[in-house]
Amino acid sequence: MKKLCKSRLVAISGSKVLVMRKVGAALQYTLPGGIKKKHEKYTDALVRETAEEIVLSINAEELELFYTHTKSDKTTLYTKKYYYINLEPNPIAVIEKHKFLKTLWLDWRTAMIYMDKTDKLAIKTIFKSRRELEMNRVKSTIRNIKTV
Repeated sequence: MKKLCKSRLVAISGSKVLVMRKVGAALQYTLPGGIKKKHEKYTDALVRETAEEIVLSINAEELELFYTHTKSDKTTLYTKKYYYINLEPNPIAVIEKHKFLKTLWLDWRTAMIYMDKTDKLAIKTIFKSRRELEMNRVKSTIRNIKTV
């Protein structure tokens, strides 16, 4: 069975996520990233693909894997790994202008409307877990205040 492995970058700033608007008539957003070469690590592929698509240099050690999606058909096993990183929401230029019109920092809920199914699931997953972590911190702080 053939394998097709991709990695995607979920760059976050608060409630905003970095997206690239695809070229074409329909409004559609995607995340930076692409196909992993045969003997390449997922994180190295993501660093390379991101640098090919947009003017953003990232370090593989800063990336944190948070979501993996796998599916298959009769001939191919597809795997997408999603990594996140926190960044300042600065403007980022597009290199591959034949594929992408521009980059945008959008509220994650707005961005999801115009993304493919697996990108939506990944975005939902990271922001849901961030909310849960924040709620746990708040609950812990409240408990600590009550015990003082």
